[in-house]
Amino acid sequence: MFVDCGSVLDGHRAFCKLQDPNEHSWTSLIHGYLQCGLIKYAVDIYSQMQENDVCSSPYTLMVMLKACIGMGDLEMGQHFHAEIIKKGYETSLSIGSNLVALYAKRGYFMEALEVLHKLPVKDIAAWTVLISSYTEQGHGQEALNVFEQMKQEGIVPNAYTYACVLKACLAVNDTNKGQELHQAIRQDGYESNLYVGSALVQLYAKCGLLSEARKTFDKLLGRDVVVWTTLIAGFAEHGHGHDALDFFDDMRREGIVPTEATFVCALKACGAIRAVDRGRKLHMEIESKGLYESDPSVGNSLISMYAKCGSLEEAQHIFDRLLVRDTVSSNALISGYTEHGLWKEAVECYERMSQSGDPANAATYCSIFKACSTPEAIEKGVAVHQLITGSEFEMDESVSNTLVGMYSKCGHFSAANEIFDRVLNKTIVSWNALIAGYTANGLNQKVLDCFHQVNYEGLEPDGATFSCVLRACSSIGSVNVGREVHAEIVSTGIYINDPPVIKGLITMYAACGSFVHAQVEFEKLSIRDASAWSLMVKLAGINHQGDIAVRYFEDMLAHGVSPDAIVFTCLLTACFHSCLLAEGKHYFKKMKEVFNILPTPEHYNSMANLMSRAGHLYEAERFVEMLSCKSEEIWSSLLNACKVYQEPELGARCFEQLVQMNLEDSAWYVLMEDIYAGAEKWNDMDTIEGLRKYLNIKKLPAVASIEVDHKVYDFVVGDEPSVEMRLLLDDLSSRIKKSGHLPHLDLESKHDTDEQKEASLCVHAEKLAIAFGLLNTPEGTTLRVSKNLRMCFECHSTSKLITKVERREIILRDSSCVHHFKDNSCSCGDIF
Repeated sequence: MFVDCGSVLDGHRAFCKLQDPNEHSWTSLIHGYLQCGLIKYAVDIYSQMQENDVCSSPYTLMVMLKACIGMGDLEMGQHFHAEIIKKGYETSLSIGSNLVALYAKRGYFMEALEVLHKLPVKDIAAWTVLISSYTEQGHGQEALNVFEQMKQEGIVPNAYTYACVLKACLAVNDTNKGQELHQAIRQDGYESNLYVGSALVQLYAKCGLLSEARKTFDKLLGRDVVVWTTLIAGFAEHGHGHDALDFFDDMRREGIVPTEATFVCALKACGAIRAVDRGRKLHMEIESKGLYESDPSVGNSLISMYAKCGSLEEAQHIFDRLLVRDTVSSNALISGYTEHGLWKEAVECYERMSQSGDPANAATYCSIFKACSTPEAIEKGVAVHQLITGSEFEMDESVSNTLVGMYSKCGHFSAANEIFDRVLNKTIVSWNALIAGYTANGLNQKVLDCFHQVNYEGLEPDGATFSCVLRACSSIGSVNVGREVHAEIVSTGIYINDPPVIKGLITMYAACGSFVHAQVEFEKLSIRDASAWSLMVKLAGINHQGDIAVRYFEDMLAHGVSPDAIVFTCLLTACFHSCLLAEGKHYFKKMKEVFNILPTPEHYNSMANLMSRAGHLYEAERFVEMLSCKSEEIWSSLLNACKVYQEPELGARCFEQLVQMNLEDSAWYVLMEDIYAGAEKWNDMDTIEGLRKYLNIKKLPAVASIEVDHKVYDFVVGDEPSVEMRLLLDDLSSRIKKSGHLPHLDLESKHDTDEQKEASLCVHAEKLAIAFGLLNTPEGTTLRVSKNLRMCFECHSTSKLITKVERREIILRDSSCVHHFKDNSCSCGDIF
């Protein structure tokens, strides 16, 4: 009676008064101590029972097996197993189930199965404990196999069994099996059961099937804080921070008190959507409840939230106040500094962590190597790498992948490839690290080669892979490869609704001159935020579709999306490319007066560009002079306009401003030489050229690329053309002369004769690329060329005439915009 009422000490006192306690009395007392969690006392009493020569009943042995399971003492359990065999109790259903639990929970699955198969009747408890143990120890597929075997033997699952099997589905990420089980659960009437329903919500939420998680959650009859927290965690984990916080509020309205784990999930949601104000309110509540000090995970989550929101001073303040700091705390802070490009602070935090004796883990090194993935920080990254060379961390897959990314992004490809080759299990993440480095360094053919190798090896590209490959296609104008990538994206069905991938597709088509296809993809976007509208305005602009850019801006307003500073930068730039001076002035005024957005240097630069392009050079100069902050870009735009409109005096003033800001940029010298050459001021041109040489400033060589038969060919200015290309260039030169074209010989003043000048003009990079394309593609094929610098007048006028004599369309993307050449005209209106 005392034991059943939970008063085990009173029960023990009563037991001590017995003159000759029997087996039932001993077992009752043992059971009482086990119920209180005092397993050691239970074992001691059993030893006393044995010393008093009291025989153990099956019930006593079953109770002792539970004690062994509770202590995790396999050796003692095997001792009882031997006694059970000796007394012939092994086939007892209750004892057999506990023996299965004894072995399975310690990972001895062969022994557990042997015991199970000896049972004459295998009840649901024995099967369920085996399934549960497999799942808990990371053997999810084996758990599912045992479940199928159980069903074949005609055993009907109960709620606990279903919950364990659902956890096994989660362990192997098998949502199809989970959905199949869901149907069976529904048929057996367990769908509204809190225990089963919670497992279903967890499976769906963690696997990203959030709508299914929500539907299942809504059907639960009773919802405790655990299932609420599971739902909030799932939405926060998959980037739906607003929904997660809405659920948090709904939970509070139902009177459910959040636990530390719930607050952790809510803080994660705030970090995901950069809701720092909401995070501060949660912080105040956490402080008031004293959770900050009692649970390290809450403090670490606060650091992570503030760090993700860019409030790094607050994150550091929380870190400094923590009573107990661990590796997770430091990692959260280091990751925040890394994410916001503050590599020095990230490294300093790592060094303090090392000095304090907190052990770094793989996540620490991943953050540090990511922080050092810039030319300024690479030296520090190499030093940290040397510290872990030969250690388990260097062999860690995630660390190796991050190291590949660090070295490749900094252009250290020999080191990156050496580490990449050592990675035994090359996943798509490994390839992405290498591909991202090639992308960052403009090695676009390498990007495409890696992509083809990924497909060859049977790996599935992810969103990051597709984004890099589409960026490479954009850079080199490879629309054919881009279309193939698009088809692969559609075939996977996974990334077709991924906003970064769709935006990559839009950019690729527009950069390759297929703006109509870009518009089609834009219409497929399910969510069009300000960044999506900005992208379309920008891409319409570089394709000289200023009127369409304006229309997209107005459509954005009509859809209720508020414009930001970036949208206006794109809009004003679009007006510049299409020479829409009146519209540009209108929207510049509207930006300040209607939308209360203060102009940034980028907006002023766009307005100066626009005035210059429209031929209002002196108005542009006065506009620039009024600015308190004058950038290189704003003066270089005006200098370029001086080249277009032949204004050497104004150009000289712009050049003077630019060299004061940056003496070593070759672009200013090249532009000024071209301006003087166009005005036939040879002495002034020679002076600029002499100054550049005296300062040892190297010109950036012009490079043009063209894709033919899925391979990219690069041509550098001055390359010696093949015999076929030379004959074609001579023929084209002759034919376009007959159309009235006069070569711009003033651009080649370093040569003595007109013949030499004309020959030099023929080896401009874009001319070589166009000639190669004409020779190696069928008649009528559109040529797509990309160039790293702006086109010169000669190549621009020549390209127009080539489209006429060859009856081809040429789409050439330079550093400024996309030129559409067709029938002796260009989309830029010859002002570029």
